[in-house]
Amino acid sequence: MFEEATVFAKINNIDDGTVQELIGSILTNGWQGAPILYHNSIGLITGSHRVEALKRIEEMYDNEELTPEQEAIAEKIDKEGNYYLDVTYIIDEWMEENPEESWEYDSIGKLFEGTEVEKWKDEIEEW
Repeated sequence: MFEEATVFAKINNIDDGTVQELIGSILTNGWQGAPILYHNSIGLITGSHRVEALKRIEEMYDNEELTPEQEAIAEKIDKEGNYYLDVTYIIDEWMEENPEESWEYDSIGKLFEGTEVEKWKDEIEEW
């Protein structure tokens, strides 16, 4: 479950309170908002807390600690796969077009301006 996004190393320190809030929200409301963004060779671009929340939900699922309703929500999220997005092609194209320019994880808006990711710009703190 959640293998596509939970294999990546986190890029930020994790606040346990934030992770717990995300777990509660995900298990109540399903996946909401922007997906976790990743690059095949760079790794995680956004979503350290959400990745950790998914890892913990997966552990809870494996240990049969979820209610049937929560299990159904987790299974639906995993099946739909809208919790992660491979942005390798977007970043690679930007880097080819801007070989002298660099970017930082806390300011990724320029990478995704004019792409499908821009629709989540108000939800991505690092934008």
